[in-house]
Amino acid sequence: MKEGIHFKHKVCQVWVLTFMVAGIFLLHVQAQSTWNITRIDLPDLYTARSANDIIQDHAGVIWIAANTGLYWNDGVECTLFNNAVLQPTNTGKVYRLVEDDMGRMWVLGEKGLIVLDKQRKGSVAPGNLGLPDSILRAPNMNICKGEEQSIFILSGSTIYLWKNNQLGVWARYSRPAIQTDERSVLLYSRKQDQLYWYLPDQIDISNRILVYQKDGKIIDLWKAMHPKVEKTRLTQPVFKFTLVDAIADSVCVFSCFEPQNVTIVDFPSDDSYCHIQNLTPQLPGGLLLQDIYSEYINKFNPSLNIKNIGRVFIFKISENVIALSSSEGIILVQVTHKSFQHFKSTLGYRVRAIQKDAFGHIIFGSYDGTKYLDQNTGRIQSIGQIYSYVWNIVKTRPSNDYFVLGGEDDINTLYFIESSSTGVHLVKTLADRKKGSEKCFNICMAMDKDRNGFWHFGNEHHLSFYNLKTGQDHKFSPAIKVREERAMIAVKDGIWLAGHNGLVFFSNLDFNNYTLKENDIAIPQQIKKLSINALYLDGDRNLWIGTNADGLFRYETQYGNFTRFTKADGLPENSIYSILAEPNGKTLWLGTGGGLCRFDLKLLWFDNYYTEDGLSNNEFNTGSTFLDSDGTMYMGGQNGINYFHPDSLQRRNQQLNQFLKISLKKTGNWDTTEEMILEPEATIQVAPTVKFIEISFRAADYFHTSQLVYRYRISGIVDQWIYHNNSDKAIFAMFPPGIHTMEVQTRSYRGMWLPSVYYTLNILPPWYATWWFRVLLLFSVIAVLYGTYVLRIRFLRREFSLRSQISHDLHDNLGTRIFLLRSLSHQIANPLLPEKEKHAGLEKLEATAQDTFNTIRNFIWAFDPKKDEVSHLFERMDDFAENYISPLVDECLIDNPTVPTGYKISPHCKHNLIQIYQEVLTNMVKHTHCKAIHIQMNIINRDIIITITNSHSGNRKLKETGHITDHHGIESIQNRLKEINAQLRWDDMHVNKQIATLTTPI
Repeated sequence: MKEGIHFKHKVCQVWVLTFMVAGIFLLHVQAQSTWNITRIDLPDLYTARSANDIIQDHAGVIWIAANTGLYWNDGVECTLFNNAVLQPTNTGKVYRLVEDDMGRMWVLGEKGLIVLDKQRKGSVAPGNLGLPDSILRAPNMNICKGEEQSIFILSGSTIYLWKNNQLGVWARYSRPAIQTDERSVLLYSRKQDQLYWYLPDQIDISNRILVYQKDGKIIDLWKAMHPKVEKTRLTQPVFKFTLVDAIADSVCVFSCFEPQNVTIVDFPSDDSYCHIQNLTPQLPGGLLLQDIYSEYINKFNPSLNIKNIGRVFIFKISENVIALSSSEGIILVQVTHKSFQHFKSTLGYRVRAIQKDAFGHIIFGSYDGTKYLDQNTGRIQSIGQIYSYVWNIVKTRPSNDYFVLGGEDDINTLYFIESSSTGVHLVKTLADRKKGSEKCFNICMAMDKDRNGFWHFGNEHHLSFYNLKTGQDHKFSPAIKVREERAMIAVKDGIWLAGHNGLVFFSNLDFNNYTLKENDIAIPQQIKKLSINALYLDGDRNLWIGTNADGLFRYETQYGNFTRFTKADGLPENSIYSILAEPNGKTLWLGTGGGLCRFDLKLLWFDNYYTEDGLSNNEFNTGSTFLDSDGTMYMGGQNGINYFHPDSLQRRNQQLNQFLKISLKKTGNWDTTEEMILEPEATIQVAPTVKFIEISFRAADYFHTSQLVYRYRISGIVDQWIYHNNSDKAIFAMFPPGIHTMEVQTRSYRGMWLPSVYYTLNILPPWYATWWFRVLLLFSVIAVLYGTYVLRIRFLRREFSLRSQISHDLHDNLGTRIFLLRSLSHQIANPLLPEKEKHAGLEKLEATAQDTFNTIRNFIWAFDPKKDEVSHLFERMDDFAENYISPLVDECLIDNPTVPTGYKISPHCKHNLIQIYQEVLTNMVKHTHCKAIHIQMNIINRDIIITITNSHSGNRKLKETGHITDHHGIESIQNRLKEINAQLRWDDMHVNKQIATLTTPI
């Protein structure tokens, strides 16, 4: 029984199973730190509250691997990543997320490994990364980030190292490490180059946690921690264990169900056993986990019982941001370091002026009199009987600690004090016995090393000079019209003096008569009438002016130009009460009415700090500054003195990760929207089918999202700044095609405008507006015009050819006949012609006239548009054969088919075809002893085919015919055939038969 209790007690000490903890970042965080928390709500709070893995990618987007898919959080909302590539993965669990150095994200899910490209629009095939399918099919496959450009891959009992698309074996375990279906976990320690493997929620403690080393050595962590515990399996396992993480110095953190403590196991360099240490559950900076969850409960879920949170997982998001995931949801924790210190004993004092002596005494003026702080004891002591308000403290002797204090009183009073190791003592008082008409706020004093004295503003608005060598105080005349003077700077050529009613400069200083005259320098009226609290002159003779509610001005005294800076440019407040320059003169620290501001003079960049950074107050006082010889700065305000060294401050990342969340809407249905992330300097191509572009502005500040302000402009489209908050969206419709650059600036929650980032939108034109379409259209127009020209020329040529043919036919056919008619008419008209010959001439005249009439009728018929049907052509051919051929032969047969309507023939073709037909028949009758003519007319495949068969008894002799067909007739037929693209074929079948086939396309 005792042994069982002893064993159980020992196990509880070693395996402090948790709630959770994060000792991961414990070593490199300052002790003074606080935190901000925010919550991430997954859409399905009942099935996806806890996360398997959380990372932040290069653009600043937080990705969450959950049991119901992959989610992304842009700082405003957390949604399921509905990418078509990931649809199979989103149906099941997502185990692990890793982003490689190329910006690609490896998503290991229940359905396998998917690698998303940099813009998260498409995927990269694992084979293109050198990953064979054989290692991707292992049931226990897992991945984790290794060194730069490398990823560890566990598959079976082998651990691979992927680097630069090359895969190699990093370590092997001789026996199968997995004996369950549960997914294992990998964690990598960069410093020791060790890889930790374990199974989460493993009840059986005899299942070992293995540590793989690069040299091939494998450490059994369970055995190293418990060398005396036997390897046998426990008969009644009672708890689970979880390895949370491994950090740079090989420290592993374990957790248990009870929020008792955290076990940190430190691996020594030798082979000795591990050192086990029990600590209170802590987060970075020594923050207690219970405190974080208490604030979480009070802020987000007051009804939650902290004892029921259960086990908590921790994920590192960025350098100072971690994520805690439990059954109650996911919260982000941002660790902030207090960069400033303050003297606790000065809290409650309204500090007006600060100095420090060589003995470490901090001398300051306040509304409660002049005090000094002994840093050794932390006690505050009063200096003599100085009860008036002290506005300025000036060190007058470099060799010893001698100071002059300027106070506010009815009369001008100067207090001379001296410090020693025993304290600070009042030496003497110098007062003007004359009372002025009104109080003089003696805020401004200025050392003048060139004149061995200091200037101060006395009663009755007179400027006075105290000569340290003679100990005399000289009042300059006349009185100066500056009310409530607050700042003064002494230079070689004069004095700058500023107050409630403006800025003046004096260079005509007469030390013989103690007179002065305002210089006629052309100070711009906008500056001359300002209400001014502080002045600083830099090495380039630029006068920096802190105003009361009007911001900061840079006045270029050599050129007369000025520039104004306000809250819109990054100031925390437009009222600037004090200005203190760093020793290099390149950076100013501005004490304002709403925070402390660091201003880079070269970059014109503001960096603001507040009480959350360690300041004792956000409101500072006029002239309450001091720069120590070691560079430490002291600035007083409404609640004590703050001090810091600029070089030791942790500079925040000025370039906060910014990105655009873009939705491309292609149709009227928003379900077709395509979402993507566009990081700075990236280019996105927008297809012409996209009708609307919706842009949401985001920055990777998840703790002050509602306080961020964005502004953008697009050159040539939106030239003025357009302002948005995190809930606004810029929607563009009918975006003009072309390449457009969008300039975006983000104003952080501290009020600073971050440097501009640029995004390129390449809006592709529609097909009808592309250059290639326009070129094609131009060529098409040219081609149409040229084609029209060619067709017109061809038509004119054909018309000219037709007219020439008609002219030629009229000349050949009508000309001869008309000449013959004329000749016959003359012969018949001759009175001497015998009556018999006259009668024969009349008959010949009648026949010739009839032939001439028929020729003219043929021409009229050929060019009559009412006779364009093929049937009309066949009728005409039939008439010619009946009237002219049939009387000359014994037999004339004509096969004239019925031609359907719609078959038309051109006048040109009709005219030439009838002429060829008549010429062929005439030649057959003239040159043969024709017995029978058989004519067949057909239309086959839109071709007119006329077949003429001549049955004869032989060819006629020359004596019988009286003439022979000349070459002119043959040439005429050939020309006509060519004109209408027709063919004529002669076939002599035997001695007494010949066939002529005429083929013409319709």
